[in-house]
Amino acid sequence: MNTARNRALVRTSWESMRPMAAHVADLFHDRLFELDPSLEELFPEDLQAQRLRFLKALGAVMAGLDDLPGMLPLLHDVGRRLAHQGFREGQYVIMGKALLWTFEQTLAEQFTPAIKEAWASLYAFVSSAMIAAPELRELHKPRERTQLAM
Repeated sequence: MNTARNRALVRTSWESMRPMAAHVADLFHDRLFELDPSLEELFPEDLQAQRLRFLKALGAVMAGLDDLPGMLPLLHDVGRRLAHQGFREGQYVIMGKALLWTFEQTLAEQFTPAIKEAWASLYAFVSSAMIAAPELRELHKPRERTQLAM
């Protein structure tokens, strides 16, 4: 993902979508729940706050595009929060499909195969980092200390 070309494609396509950001967020959630209605249970009934979190997350990814490894702590944190909400690893595939579909619908003919690949690659990095978070939490749990019998 982290090629200058891919970063440029992601940035320019996001800039094209940004004026319609609220619509993009709504379209994403509608498609997500269409692909997997059970996911709707993991989100609040009023999606207003969720829309803002979604857009804030996209903004954070755009801001960190030049230093993706530097974003790992944030992505792990988001992954832990999603896991706590009940989001499971297999559902990230559905989320990725909903995201790419949303971008395709929003950009229409501007959504070229190269832009699709750049976003898919970025999403693969982001989702892998978020999926790894619950495992990292397990790996970093303090070990129980054994007490020596005296």
